[in-house]
Amino acid sequence: MAAMSGTSVIAGVGRTAFSRRSGRTVLELATEAALGAIADAGISVD
Repeated sequence: MAAMSGTSVIAGVGRTAFSRRSGRTVLELATEAALGAIADAGISVD
């Protein structure tokens, strides 16, 4: 196993509502999930 010295990890979980046809793009869904994970991790986007 490689050493993890100097490595940072941000742990958070984000998701979108389940839907077959949301009318939203993959980028929109990924952005919503990523922002949810950032909020869950207790950090902000600067």
